[in-house]
Amino acid sequence: GEQAIIATQMAYYGLINDQENLELATIEWQMELTDGGAPGNTMINEMGEQIGKLANNPIPRGAFNDIPEITLQPYLPDGDIVGQLFDYSCVAASCATILNDPSLQEGIIEIVGTDSASGVGIQNAVTALNQYTNKKYIYVDTINLTDLKKYLENGPAIISINTSGLNHAVVVDNITSDGYFLIRDPLPVGSGSSYKIQGADIWNYWRRERGAVISP
Repeated sequence: GEQAIIATQMAYYGLINDQENLELATIEWQMELTDGGAPGNTMINEMGEQIGKLANNPIPRGAFNDIPEITLQPYLPDGDIVGQLFDYSCVAASCATILNDPSLQEGIIEIVGTDSASGVGIQNAVTALNQYTNKKYIYVDTINLTDLKKYLENGPAIISINTSGLNHAVVVDNITSDGYFLIRDPLPVGSGSSYKIQGADIWNYWRRERGAVISP
């Protein structure tokens, strides 16, 4: 019934985070469809599949894989999740993520440059993004949350976090009304991940100057 619809939509957008509730929502949807749901339920079936993925698979933790005390929640973005090709290509992968085209990553690596020891700074993303899109991107040395929220209305941003002694680029799609950052992360290598993380948690790992690549 209507409760099942609401539960499914909430789970689809990462608003139900308890595994038991996810499984219950999935079962209820399956019963609805088995009983002969209305025609044209392709989208509903797809949503049910997404719920199954949330219920049966742990959240990929990306750059926070080795920090179990940080709580991550499910986030299913509309755009692509682009896993970085190499240990040092997170900036290029973040650009390809914003552009929603994984095939661009290798070409972007040539633009932003590479450093197999330490990667490259996120400011290098500006040239690549401005080459591949009509949107204008700039790098700002320091940004506060109020300004970041405002710029996110124009599209995702790239920030640099440090969770393991090395800087790592991730894409911020948005910040929710209750302060969660919606992240698309190029780690793990080859697949990437997406998750919601409390702003207070990511703030502690955001590089000290808290710069960002944004679309003004």
